[in-house]
Amino acid sequence: MLKAEIEEFVENNDISKNGYYSKTVRSDSGEIRLNIPRDRKSEFEPQIVKKGQRTISRTEDEIIAMYARGMSLRDIEKQVKEMYDVEMSDSLISRIVDKITPGII
Repeated sequence: MLKAEIEEFVENNDISKNGYYSKTVRSDSGEIRLNIPRDRKSEFEPQIVKKGQRTISRTEDEIIAMYARGMSLRDIEKQVKEMYDVEMSDSLISRIVDKITPGII
């Protein structure tokens, strides 16, 4: 999900990627070590795992479940905003679904 988020960010802002930094967060499954992408100007602010956030919910699972139920990308965008107070464009949600879908088919 973070890869899709950085790809959309650099595409919309004409900025280059600049590797990753590691971050450990707690989830429903225990502690997870994430590689958070960054850009050359340090302007990228992840929405799914925000800076300083130490716990994550099942956002990815929720997006897949909503998509599987036939919700439109715009409806998913609105639902994610209501549930997590996270702004996600429908194109970002589409990229997330595209990256996750091959792993579940």
